Amino acid sequence: MGAALALDNVGTGLYLPVAALFLIQIRNLSVADAGIVLGVGTAVGLAVPALAGVLVDRVGARYVLSVGQALQAGAMAGYLALPGWGGALVASAVYAAGTQFFYGSLFALLSGLKKSQGSLDKSFAAMDMLRAAAFGGGALLGAGFLAFGGTSTGWLLVGNMILSASAALMILAVPIPGANTDARSTAGTQVFRDRPFMGLILLCFLVSVIGDFFPLAFPVVAVEQLSAPTWLPSLCLAILTITGSTLTLSAVHLTRRRSRAFAVALGLGVLIGWVGLSVTAYFVSSDYVIPLLLTSTLVFAAGSVLVGTRLHAAARDAAPSQSVGRYLAAFQYAFSLAGLTAPLLLAAFDIGYLLPWSLLALAAIGALGLLRPLGRVLPPGVLDADVRGAQRALSDRTAKEETQ
Repeated sequence: MGAALALDNVGTGLYLPVAALFLIQIRNLSVADAGIVLGVGTAVGLAVPALAGVLVDRVGARYVLSVGQALQAGAMAGYLALPGWGGALVASAVYAAGTQFFYGSLFALLSGLKKSQGSLDKSFAAMDMLRAAAFGGGALLGAGFLAFGGTSTGWLLVGNMILSASAALMILAVPIPGANTDARSTAGTQVFRDRPFMGLILLCFLVSVIGDFFPLAFPVVAVEQLSAPTWLPSLCLAILTITGSTLTLSAVHLTRRRSRAFAVALGLGVLIGWVGLSVTAYFVSSDYVIPLLLTSTLVFAAGSVLVGTRLHAAARDAAPSQSVGRYLAAFQYAFSLAGLTAPLLLAAFDIGYLLPWSLLALAAIGALGLLRPLGRVLPPGVLDADVRGAQRALSDRTAKEETQ
């Protein structure tokens, strides 16, 4: 399974940095049209997680994940073969659908593979590190290809197509311990009427908006607003990738004796500090801008690894065992909506340079405020237990549900 996910993320690293460039340079779209095509594709993908959840519970996460990979491969073929604005729009929508199928089933599949091998927190963290490292490797491969003789961004799309198709085939071969899905057992499940779980989705949305804002806005803030050198954003994003791919599991280990709520709260506190450092950069001498931005990147990275995949693990533990697919697919909306909200925060700089930072601080404070009440209404062990206690609570609840 790890090899399949590594292939997928290497391919994503090849594709994402050049997605807009391909549309502009090869398909001759304007910058505005390229942005519209990619944005509309993302919006289309919002319709997919609910369907993905139903399919996970009916046919199994492995097959849904494989379909997602196949759709991503098909999207690359569409980009390469379909001409014009319309062809690019179709390919973008197919890619977005494949991405949502992927994330709508990934953590259900991982929890099925790992539930008998220790903590979900550690398992999800280890897989997140692998995916981050593979994505960074793919991005470096793509950059090296273009820097040393690559003639077209189209070849990077070909690479992503081959890797996605290969990953789809590998996932189909993954054995799922104890897999026994009964479509009839999930009929009538109402995920969106589960108020505590919806609160967990809201919590994750607030955290994810902060995470999505950094890679999107940092180049604009650093270069356009603070007159930092153009190489600084690339260096800082590399630091962020390296940190995520090496320290996420260590963060879980260091906080293993504390609750998930504690780890998330600590991470949010650090992220509030990052907002403060970023605002400070507007008021210091230009001589201090670069070291301050580098420091703020390290602070952001620390907050990110502390939160890590803790909320993914909490969502899995909060989901009824017979409806894991639907619950985790619904949880994906937190990330999808955050991906649409982060660009709006970037646009808010036109109103005032402090407005986005104020909204980010409010998001972090709001997330902190949700932790305690959610800990009281979610099932035992979801937020209020340590790593091992959460695993025991999940095992006890699953056994109880299976006897009913």
